[in-house]
Amino acid sequence: MNITIAGGCFPVQHNIPKGRLYHDTFRRMLLERELDTNLTIVRYERFSTCLGKIEASNRTTPADLLIFHLRTEPAMRLCKLYYKYVDSSRILRHSLNLPVFNIINPERYEIPTSRIVLPQAGSKVSESGAHHFLREANYFLGAAVGNWKFAVDSYMKLLDDVVGYCRKKSVRLLVVGPVSRPLSRLENRLSMDIHEAFNARAKKSGTPYLNILGMRDGSGNYLFLENGIHVNQAGHDWIGRLIFEKLVYELLPGIGGKIAPGKNGMSR
Repeated sequence: MNITIAGGCFPVQHNIPKGRLYHDTFRRMLLERELDTNLTIVRYERFSTCLGKIEASNRTTPADLLIFHLRTEPAMRLCKLYYKYVDSSRILRHSLNLPVFNIINPERYEIPTSRIVLPQAGSKVSESGAHHFLREANYFLGAAVGNWKFAVDSYMKLLDDVVGYCRKKSVRLLVVGPVSRPLSRLENRLSMDIHEAFNARAKKSGTPYLNILGMRDGSGNYLFLENGIHVNQAGHDWIGRLIFEKLVYELLPGIGGKIAPGKNGMSR
């Protein structure tokens, strides 16, 4: 079975040991049920180019199943009032982000991968109180001019397009919700808003949806690295198991009867 994953750094997170990412876990568990899989990863940073990337991948390797990750990061960039980015000439620019006036640079310029540095396991965030305040204020001011609503509405429009595309191409779809954001109260609130918006949509449309919000798993293990941003090994193990159970009980009938359901809840 060909599985395509559309997401961000989570499917390729470099500070998790090779073979221990969440998709390694659920693919290994599927193989134990005599279902072999081929994996393709599509990375998206902007809403405007996401569906095109999925379509291009599907032309090369037609997917039997698409696992689509809801990510907080693209919405975070749209929520901000002040936005810093690198343009097509690799020059650092500063701008206001005002979708009401069609000034939407987060949807025009991606942050180059070379500028994104993931911390090593166990590393802590070094952030001053002033920097934390300014980041939170940036979200708050963006929300005040309508950016927050625009970001969530844009995400829901993209999800409607992805659901429609999968139905048209007869591709099974699993939407995996956003993770929590322990570092920032407002980023965490945005994750919850994205979850709530799509969870309601999923119930109406019958789209399989997996909620992975929470700081700890059912056994009490903390799910994040000390930076408060990236999921740790316990988080990858837990989410891999949750996806496996969702697949075998809802999307892949006939192979789930040999196992007993696990504990799907996460503690907040």
